[in-house]
Amino acid sequence: MRCYHYLKPPLIVANGTFLSSKGISQQFLTDYKKFKKLSEFGKELVELHLLKHPSLGKNGVRFTESGSDIVEKVYYDENSERVWINKEQYFDGISKGAWEYRIGAYQVMEKYLKDRKKEKRKLSLEEIEHYMRVAKAIERTMEVQGRVEEIYVWNV
Repeated sequence: MRCYHYLKPPLIVANGTFLSSKGISQQFLTDYKKFKKLSEFGKELVELHLLKHPSLGKNGVRFTESGSDIVEKVYYDENSERVWINKEQYFDGISKGAWEYRIGAYQVMEKYLKDRKKEKRKLSLEEIEHYMRVAKAIERTMEVQGRVEEIYVWNV
């Protein structure tokens, strides 16, 4: 787990320069403090991505309780930070950053709901809770990525 941050793409951009992960590895072999800190961030990312991080229990995302729970139309309202699933129901407290977060070509939060829309079925309580945990995990992931970049964007 200590090297989880190396599971990112093989090229990293820092100050407009592409760096091979081999060069980065060599730098951290000589800087134990940076390596140790990145190892801690890697452990935290693993917990977040497995949805097992303790912070995910304290979630600021909410879901409207009354309604059909059927995903009919998915859209994001940036002003209210709400992700609407139909005319009456929405997830509240989803930041623009979390909504726009991508893994590969997919916008994670949108894709999850659009896949359920295709199936034309009611969201289960487990799916609603999962969506809220994923939103929080993405928020925390972005925070950790920012702290990793503070260490990386450095001495290139």
